Amino acid sequence: MEKEKKLKSCKVAIRNILVVALILMAIVMFQKINSLQGTARIINYAGVLRGATQRLVKLEINGQKNDELLNRIDEVFYGLKHGSEKYNLIKIEYNDFQESLKMWENNWIKLKNQIQKTRKDEIDKSNIVELSEENFEIADVTVNEIEVYTQHLVDQMHIIEFLIILDGLGFIYLLINESMKRKQLSKINSELAKKASLDLHTGLMNKGKCNELFNNQKVILEDLAVIMFDLNNLKKVNDMYGHIRGDKFISDFSNILKKTISKGNFIGRYGGDEFVVVLYNSNEYQVKKLIESLEDSIRYFNEITEKPNLSFAYGYDGSWNYEECNMKMLLDNADSNMYLNKQNIKLKDNEI
Repeated sequence: MEKEKKLKSCKVAIRNILVVALILMAIVMFQKINSLQGTARIINYAGVLRGATQRLVKLEINGQKNDELLNRIDEVFYGLKHGSEKYNLIKIEYNDFQESLKMWENNWIKLKNQIQKTRKDEIDKSNIVELSEENFEIADVTVNEIEVYTQHLVDQMHIIEFLIILDGLGFIYLLINESMKRKQLSKINSELAKKASLDLHTGLMNKGKCNELFNNQKVILEDLAVIMFDLNNLKKVNDMYGHIRGDKFISDFSNILKKTISKGNFIGRYGGDEFVVVLYNSNEYQVKKLIESLEDSIRYFNEITEKPNLSFAYGYDGSWNYEECNMKMLLDNADSNMYLNKQNIKLKDNEI
C-alpha cells in the first residue's frame, strides 16, 4: 500500500513537472518567434540600408544632395544597433553581428565625413566610391551574420519543438497509463462487486442480492413472476450420503436452473436449498412452460446419474394477478405456494 502511494505521488510529481516544463517551453518558443520576427525586420532594414547608402553615393557623385536620406541612414544605423520604436527594430544581443555592425557604422561615418568634405571643398569624389565599395562589403558581412543568428534561432526552435513533442508524449503516456489503471481498477472493483453478489457454491446471486431485490417496495409496472424452488429430501441425502453429496445435490440443481432459464432473468440462492427466480416480461403460461422444461431437465438428469434423484417443490405468483403489487408481496406469496406444493408432495410420498 505504501509502495503504491509513493508510486502515485511520483507520477503526480512527474506530471506536474511536465506541465510546468511545457508552459516554460511554450513561453521560450513565443520569445524565439518574436526574436525571429525581429531579425527578419533587421535583415530587411539592413538590405534597405545597404541600398540607401549606394543610392546616396550615386546622388552625391552626380552633385545631388539628399540630407533627408542621409539622416534616415543615421536613424536606421542607430535602430539596428540599439533598437528603434519608429522602425520597430529590436536590439540583437549577438556579438558577431554587433561587431560587424560596428565596423559597418564606422565605415559609414567615414563615408559620411567624406561626403561632407566633397560637398564643402569640391574635392575628388573617388574616395567616396572606394568607401562605398567597402561599405557594401561590410554590409554583406553584417547581413550574413544576422542570417547566421537567424538560423541559430531556427535551430533552437527546432530543439524546443522536439522537446515540446517529447513532453507532450510523456504527458499523453501518463494520461493513457492513468486511464488504463483506472479502467483496470474499475474492472477489479466490478469483479469484486460481482463476486460479493454471488453465492460461491452455486455461482448464483446470493442471499444479500436476493434481499436487495425483494426488499424493494416500489410498485411493479411490468408483467413478471416470482418463482420459489425448494429441493426435496436434502436432509435425507445429507444423512445417507454425506454433506459432500448434499452440496453436489445443490450445485447440480443450480446448474440445471442456469441452463433452463434464459439470460436477463434473475436466479438466486435464497437459502440452503431454496432458490428464487424472477421471470421478467412473462405471463402464467410462460411460467408453467418453464416449470415443465425444468421438470423435463431434472427427469433426464436423474436418468443419467446415480441416485439419489433430484426433485423440487415450487410456488409462484405473478404481477398480472394484481392491480398493484411489489416484489416482497410476490415473494411471500410464491413462498407460501411453494410450501403448499411441498406438503402435497410429502403427502403423495407418505412422508407425513
